Amino acid sequence: LSWTSGDQQIPAPPEFKLGGIRGYLNIIGRIPPIVLPYWDKLLLRLLITQANAFISVFGVIAIERAIDDGIRVGDSHAFFVWAGISAFLGLVALAHLWIYGTMVMYVIMRVELALKRLVFGRVMQMPLHFHQSRPVGATLFRVNRDTLLSGDLVGNALPEIAEKFFSIATTIGLVLALRSFILLLVLIHFVAY
Repeated sequence: LSWTSGDQQIPAPPEFKLGGIRGYLNIIGRIPPIVLPYWDKLLLRLLITQANAFISVFGVIAIERAIDDGIRVGDSHAFFVWAGISAFLGLVALAHLWIYGTMVMYVIMRVELALKRLVFGRVMQMPLHFHQSRPVGATLFRVNRDTLLSGDLVGNALPEIAEKFFSIATTIGLVLALRSFILLLVLIHFVAY
């Protein structure tokens, strides 16, 4: 990695000259100090994802009961009870989605701010000839755009990968414990999405 400055190449700091796996692990090792202050928000995101996995399984069971106990048998009371439970679970899932979205945006904005401070601090430490031969707009664009993309990766994409893994494991475990027939439907759902 290096910055281009007019006709010169300004070398990257020694810690960025590592290539291959060591360089990648070095970059990954810089992520936890940036994200660690927001561990509680990330944990809340994970818990909401797990709760939504439970809600999705129990929502399917409630709809099944509404159809089997209410419509097939002709018992309107059972139908309205199970349909009400399904609607309540849907409202709880919407509340979870609102909290989840709030946590995602908060963490992304805070991580982007921390990254902008780090990158801007590094730009301010660059030699004077770097700033004289490089357009100011190009430097500001790199500071803003790179931190925006990195903040989204660190604050959203990486936690979402872990959330999806745990959500799939929880859903499959619940379905196996409750109804093994529904497992086929859940697997089709996860493959489709």
